[in-house]
Amino acid sequence: MTQGKLFEEHANPDEGGFSEHIDVVNNSHQSLNVTNGSNYTRKTSYLYKKYYLIKTYQNGLIDTKRDVEPNSGVGLGKLLTIKLNGFK
Repeated sequence: MTQGKLFEEHANPDEGGFSEHIDVVNNSHQSLNVTNGSNYTRKTSYLYKKYYLIKTYQNGLIDTKRDVEPNSGVGLGKLLTIKLNGFK
């Protein structure tokens, strides 16, 4: 199972594609924990193509419904949580 599909299963989104914020620092699924960004939520990833995402960092957040600039999370510190924010 890919990391994106594992994340989706763990996040358990509702019928609209929304989930709670999922901790990606201390997650019980070790493969979902990140140290420098999350390759399973990049623009070419399964999750990015299927869902809008909210990525919460130490110093801010990225909402892929509105923040579409390349590298928009750069400078925001460590990624802390990811939320599925509806289907695309």
